[in-house]
Amino acid sequence: METISKIQINSLNKSYGTLPILDNISIVANRGEFVSLVGPSGCGKSTLFNILAGLETADSGEFRYDNQPFQPQPGKIAYMLQRDALLPWRSALDNAALGLELAGTPRKIAREHAHTYFEIFGLKGFEKSFPWQMSGGMRQRLALLRTFLTEREVMLLDEPFGALDALTRAGLQEWLAEMQAKLRRTILFITHDIEEALLLSERIYIFSHRPAAIREVQEVLIPKPRSVSDSGLVELKARLLSILKPEAEYA
Repeated sequence: METISKIQINSLNKSYGTLPILDNISIVANRGEFVSLVGPSGCGKSTLFNILAGLETADSGEFRYDNQPFQPQPGKIAYMLQRDALLPWRSALDNAALGLELAGTPRKIAREHAHTYFEIFGLKGFEKSFPWQMSGGMRQRLALLRTFLTEREVMLLDEPFGALDALTRAGLQEWLAEMQAKLRRTILFITHDIEEALLLSERIYIFSHRPAAIREVQEVLIPKPRSVSDSGLVELKARLLSILKPEAEYA
């Protein structure tokens, strides 16, 4: 099957004043792929997402979307931050519909559309619940639903499971893999967890310490669904950790 590039970043550079942050970053995500970015804390991965989301500007570099030049701008690409950012005074259904409402969809229609996805996102029966009444895993699924409902073909997920306990995190990793298989969005995903990246990704980019450069690009060809006990994943994990360890020590 022919692979079709959905989003490309070519030779991107970014500095804050005299402090270099991103150094000649080039990334490609094909249509429907799950691509992970892994690297030391503070190396610039979230800055890259801010640039792609149109919240910051790059100093130089080229961006292509569906193989056409484009300039990142707010609203073109869906972006889920590290915190779920749910509004505590809105019900789960109203939180899910918020992005649609902000885009101009009438509230009634936005709520009806959001409700059709509550079952597939494992939230059926919690439409009237408030965020403070929901578990951490449910809150993250709700935040992911809100991001999905923006109906953008590319989604940026910045460590969405980073604050969760190990058991909840493992369940959501499995759930997200299933959702990606069904919905086929193109996802760029930041994580510090090599196992998480290996379980979910078609491709992994390993970032260096700041200024961030691409140290390694690893294709993951093992069929999904995957298990952490797969011999191929165990070998890849050891290899990638050997690359990451010196970068983390330097950082």
